[in-house]
Amino acid sequence: MIKLYKPDETDFLHNGIGILSDAVHEATVQEDLNGVYVLSFKYPLFSPHGLDIKGQSLIQVPTPDGDQLFRVANPSASMGILSVFCYHVFYDLIDNFLEDTNIVGKTGIGALTQLKGALQYPSRFNFFSDIGKLNNARLVRMNPIEALLDTSKDNCFLNRWGGELKRDNFLVNILEKRGMDRGVKIQHKKDLLGYEASVDWQSPITKIMPIGFDGLLLPEKYVTSANVDKYINPKIKTVAFENVKAAIGEYADDEDAIPLKDAYEFLRQKARAMFEIDRVDQPLASYKVSFQELSQTEEYKNFAVLQSVYMGDTVTVQHDEDGIYIQAKVISYKYDPVKERYIDITLGNFKDSFTSKTNKIDKIQDEVLNITTDINVGLSDADKRLNQLKDGLDTTNSNLNTTNGNLNTTNGKVNDLETNLDETNSNLNTTNGKVNDLETGLGTANDRIDGVITDVNNLGPNILEQARQNATDLINSGFGSYVRVYPDRILIMDTNNEMTAKKVWQWNVNGLGYSSTGVNGPYGVAITKDGSIVADFIKTGTLDAGMVRTGFNEYGNTIKMMPEGLQSQVNGIKRMELNNFGQLVIFDSDATRVGMLGYQYRVSDNTKGVTMNVEPGRYLSFSVLNPTTQLYDPHFEVVDNDTTYGFKGIFAWRNLWMNTSKIILSSQSRRKESNYIQELLYSNDTRRLAMVSDTGVDFVLRENNANTAWAGLNSTSFYTYKPLHVYSGGISFNEDGTYLKGGIRKDATNKLLISNEGKTQFMYKEGDTSYVLIELSTWDRINFWKTLDMNGYSIINADIRSTLTNVNAASLSTYSLDTPEPIEKEMFAPLNSNETYTHVGNGSTVDGYTRIDLPDFLQYETENYHVFLSKYGRGDIWVSNRTETYFTIESDRDIDFSYEIKIVKKEPEVSKFGFRAATKRKPSIFDRHTEEKVLTESDIETVNNEGGIKQYEN
Repeated sequence: MIKLYKPDETDFLHNGIGILSDAVHEATVQEDLNGVYVLSFKYPLFSPHGLDIKGQSLIQVPTPDGDQLFRVANPSASMGILSVFCYHVFYDLIDNFLEDTNIVGKTGIGALTQLKGALQYPSRFNFFSDIGKLNNARLVRMNPIEALLDTSKDNCFLNRWGGELKRDNFLVNILEKRGMDRGVKIQHKKDLLGYEASVDWQSPITKIMPIGFDGLLLPEKYVTSANVDKYINPKIKTVAFENVKAAIGEYADDEDAIPLKDAYEFLRQKARAMFEIDRVDQPLASYKVSFQELSQTEEYKNFAVLQSVYMGDTVTVQHDEDGIYIQAKVISYKYDPVKERYIDITLGNFKDSFTSKTNKIDKIQDEVLNITTDINVGLSDADKRLNQLKDGLDTTNSNLNTTNGNLNTTNGKVNDLETNLDETNSNLNTTNGKVNDLETGLGTANDRIDGVITDVNNLGPNILEQARQNATDLINSGFGSYVRVYPDRILIMDTNNEMTAKKVWQWNVNGLGYSSTGVNGPYGVAITKDGSIVADFIKTGTLDAGMVRTGFNEYGNTIKMMPEGLQSQVNGIKRMELNNFGQLVIFDSDATRVGMLGYQYRVSDNTKGVTMNVEPGRYLSFSVLNPTTQLYDPHFEVVDNDTTYGFKGIFAWRNLWMNTSKIILSSQSRRKESNYIQELLYSNDTRRLAMVSDTGVDFVLRENNANTAWAGLNSTSFYTYKPLHVYSGGISFNEDGTYLKGGIRKDATNKLLISNEGKTQFMYKEGDTSYVLIELSTWDRINFWKTLDMNGYSIINADIRSTLTNVNAASLSTYSLDTPEPIEKEMFAPLNSNETYTHVGNGSTVDGYTRIDLPDFLQYETENYHVFLSKYGRGDIWVSNRTETYFTIESDRDIDFSYEIKIVKKEPEVSKFGFRAATKRKPSIFDRHTEEKVLTESDIETVNNEGGIKQYEN
């Protein structure tokens, strides 16, 4: 029976819009294991409800797995016939979206649960998996169908967890193995109508070298198949089982490591399972089989349960004439939903899920929205009809998106209603709290209660109420069932014969169970006499239990709910416990406590809070996954052992942002912020780092296990006990940091610069008195207040710009009997550079003449000075006269010029000594003065004297 429903229908226990008539023809349901699941049929446009079949409508048809819903994708009418193509309602998930979710260390059901919770908008689909393997996958910006089935993506579910997909309307199951061996045989001349075979003899593996984590190998290295002798040579492959980790070496304490002996045995078991279960020692083959299902024949109709085949089942094909006797898995079928029988099935073992060492699934060859192969419904016009279906698919998808958009809008309104309900509940609680004291508020509270009731009615039932309603509807609509009572059991079936019934409830002394595949099971829902309840989904209001345990796998990993809390076990050892104090406790691989997160009571001040703590010798780490190494890099750690980093303490590997808050270093017992580090805000939004102390700051160097203060500051000064080195900068005494206004620095040429905008004094302190020795008062003057003793050295390259005493009148000092004539030698070149004085200036001639006065300190020194001219223009220019106070310049035309004056010292020499009268030589700019003036030979000029001794006063 084929039923038509509205696109947004949610209740499928009635007939919907209506039942399509027997005029449905050329109907085919096609399902590939982990692949496409589609429906196509033709229907007269003017048959009952033909005009009601529109894009996005839902159609329910019989399939081998019971009635299934399909979404109309592309209805097209031609010559009064409507051709309809549909995809399974499972593909509604393609409209949803995953932005970013990172699944870490979860089983199949855990991964699917997280995937559902990360969908962009809520979905009515439920997910289930019995895969116990732990794995990781980060899913970013993809739809759920891609995340589950697109094996071109390394992180899809099938690539990471494996499994086989079973779609049951809005329930998505990804199972370790789908189907079973029901003992079905397809025999030639009995039910085998035809077959096609494809065999790959290069594919078998008969000898496996299993490799565990970190290259773990078996002592014997290989596991060999029982079929190894059936081939010319052994076919050897390595297979990695990274989840088998031995507790040896650096992995001895790893929580997921197991004893070496157990690890070896697991490697052997997994390798043998590839031979015994996955049958990798057999050729990869596929068989397309056309057969008459005996359950559909009159002869065998009473034994239908013995000859029914389902997706994933293992079937035996026997053709004695060709020597064909194979056991293979159902991997695809085409089914006629009108006649409720198979058109053909495809058997095979070629899927990677059975042979690949990485347990991956082959990429789905046909995507639902881009079907590129003929659906082969056995129709003469199949190719043409398929093309028409494809051409209209985009249009229908657009309509589907529009409807989904409306549905999203409706969901949004429901969410808004839920928000309003939460707000109303909050207001109600507030009001109820005041009822006892505020009788006047009773009327308002009643009004709000009425509003809450209205909102609840509009919102609809909650999960438990919905489950109850669904159960009620199912039971009340279960008419047409057959009950058969035996002395030892009760059967409730969908037919009156247990050999033909598919939907069966059986109740006997051992329990109660339901099977959708006949009396032989399997019973997916059951309650047994030993107290076990078997069900994929349990919805209940209150569950009282001494212990709830889940998650069994080959390693003994379980989760237990006990009176003392929720406990997780790995390899049968307690690893985590959420206790009834509100604490999550972590344990080591030997059940030793490591640390805890949760509630804590502080004894010292009777306060309560939340803590993260570790046991002595452990560490607490805040880490981030490194995508390159797939290891967690620590960003912040509290370490209570000195083996990891050499010291116990708190360690950080990333920037610590305080957001202008303080790092307080004071003892908490002082109850004040005495010492801290903080960013301070100054004017103009300037922010600076400050080390703040109410007593002082020391800069300390640790040497030889001792602390030595090198510098510091207190309330009066900044001090240092060691040399102060300033590199690539200087010391500034100005607020704006300008060195030239007052500071010391070294420039790029390694010159030390001392600069000040005002006076600079060099002082000497003696007792309580300070003496100014040198003062730099202006840019062109240095004042010395004490003797400058050069210790016999000279001042070179000097440009003296100060007032010098130049007394030209010589005074007679002494007489001698004989005064020798001094011999003067003109020094055409100075003996060294400190014996030449230079002055530079500029001027212009007017009417061919100008006069230049000598600087004060050069006047009356000598007439024998040198003047060097540089003219700025054409013409001739020369020095026409020199005196002790000025010189004149003439030119043949008026011209600008610059000049340089140089005076060279004259050195007197005494040719012989005798009695002489001595006069004091006039002072000179070349004289070197000391604190005490001592008369030396060089200070005396000799003159001729007739005799006698006279004393001339200075």
